[in-house]
Amino acid sequence: MRGRGLLVALGLWTLVVWATRIDNVLGQDDLTPAGRAARLALALSFTILGVALLVVAWRARGRELSGAERLLIAVTTLWTIGVWVVRGIGIAVGDHEAAFIAVHTVLAVVSIALAAVTLRGTTMPLRHGTTGNRRADGDVTT
Repeated sequence: MRGRGLLVALGLWTLVVWATRIDNVLGQDDLTPAGRAARLALALSFTILGVALLVVAWRARGRELSGAERLLIAVTTLWTIGVWVVRGIGIAVGDHEAAFIAVHTVLAVVSIALAAVTLRGTTMPLRHGTTGNRRADGDVTT
């Protein structure tokens, strides 16, 4: 899976994971208003990024990504890696059941791997001058 398919996969994965988080936060009665707002803000940031990636995938059919689109992918990747590393450590050392830790470890690993592969598959080939890494037309349709 390359280019556009990677953008769609990361966008959809991000939406599913973080929309589920929004639902969980809204259903948690033991949160303070500030705690709820902080959790919702984090989940909404990812939801917005997920939608933005899907928009980029749609708009970039048959053409090369713009600098702003590549920047969006890089920001999404860095935000994904940063948040999941911090959350992963917090979950691992927190007072959680093994199943909760296992599920969140899988979510973290898949999210980080998919973000990194998407970054590499959509922006890195355009930066390397070797024939084996550069697509002929530079678009994200394949």
